[in-house]
Amino acid sequence: MPPTAPYLLNLYREFPFQEGRIADLLRQAGSIEAIPADRWPRSFRVHLACMTTLVATALLPKGCNRLGFAYNANASRSGKTLLLQSAICPVYGWTCGRTWPVSGSQNKSDESELRKALDAVAMEGNPYVFFDNVRMQVESQALEAFMTMPVWTGRVMGQNTKTFSAPINATILLTGNNLRMSVDMVERFLTCDLFVEEAEAQTRPIENVMEQPWIMQNRQQIFDSVMGLVQHWDAMGRPPPPNRVCRGFETFGNTIGGIVAAAGFGDLFERRPDSESTGNSVDNDIRRLATHLMLEDFTGKLLDPIPRMEFTFDELVQKSFQDGIFHYYMDGAKESHDNINDITRIHLSAKGNAQFGTQLKHYAPEKKGRTWELPHNSRVHLQSAGSGRSRRYVATLHLTGRGRLHLLLQHHGIGLVSLDQWLESQGMPILAACTDEDCKSIVSVWASLQRDLQV
Repeated sequence: MPPTAPYLLNLYREFPFQEGRIADLLRQAGSIEAIPADRWPRSFRVHLACMTTLVATALLPKGCNRLGFAYNANASRSGKTLLLQSAICPVYGWTCGRTWPVSGSQNKSDESELRKALDAVAMEGNPYVFFDNVRMQVESQALEAFMTMPVWTGRVMGQNTKTFSAPINATILLTGNNLRMSVDMVERFLTCDLFVEEAEAQTRPIENVMEQPWIMQNRQQIFDSVMGLVQHWDAMGRPPPPNRVCRGFETFGNTIGGIVAAAGFGDLFERRPDSESTGNSVDNDIRRLATHLMLEDFTGKLLDPIPRMEFTFDELVQKSFQDGIFHYYMDGAKESHDNINDITRIHLSAKGNAQFGTQLKHYAPEKKGRTWELPHNSRVHLQSAGSGRSRRYVATLHLTGRGRLHLLLQHHGIGLVSLDQWLESQGMPILAACTDEDCKSIVSVWASLQRDLQV
């Protein structure tokens, strides 16, 4: 780990990253060295990538597509804008932000005004665009093009016949509460998620208070700390990130993702946990259905080498109904009560059956099927076989050691505190400090663990 990394860890130790606070992780592990790369909060990696992008933008060649950075929170006063200020100020001084253009009459994004704003950014050669507190769904053809075009062409304001062309060098930055993005936009952004547990922001204790004036006073030290990550990566021979990068942004990913990974903070492109605040409803719901199948139906199969189960169309309909998934296909449906099992069953209308079947065919096609990523680098593969009433939908889990262990803990209601106490009694490191191979070893003695904990 670079010698400047501890300064950054201490700087952001209290921020409520969705995957956990750095302060809690350090307290559990005891030291920085005891924490594996994949245990650092994913959202913290995204923030480091944002800082690195702004500090080391000269490393990105001309015409290189840049991912944007979105800071999303479940509530106000989470620190999302402050995080972005701490990334911008060390390089460019006081933050320049703007609001997302909204059409008042239609209460949605104003594409025309957004295009004008992007024209101005390109003409002025601005290094970043910061849209603060976005409240609309982020969906824009102009912004999509802006983020994947090396040169921008637009019309000079006030001159209908005069146009301009200018290279695009700007990084797109967003903040918002419960941000929603179109599917195309999700693929163009890395999202830093914050989660505030306290219902009232003023009750959240903060030991080290940070504001923009403080950031400006300490901007040189922050800049030097981020530059230390870049220099460390350079001294290592500029290695690429350990896993895949975002398609269409390979050069960006190999550079920025490589810097984050070389610093010891893990995979920048680890899949973001499922969120109802992002993407379209169908895509979110198929992910939710896959997750529910995994959590509810694989209970007795999690110790199998490759857990696998089959479902009928009706079983998927009933599971969706019970869990409130695909509710828009339930219009016109009829309910009946199953007295034997004491459950309410749903019977879709002909239209609902056709729509639901079409979506399942798209997301679980025959032969090759489709794969969905799960937390801890695990995957679930969905595939269909057969036709008509005999069609079956097959779900197969491909689990890493950590992914399998977390599912077992969740299924059997074992808390992390109890597990850590058991691990220490066995002379093993606590879970936060375990490698994937360590997790596999824990799974191999699962029966003994359950017996000792009397679960």
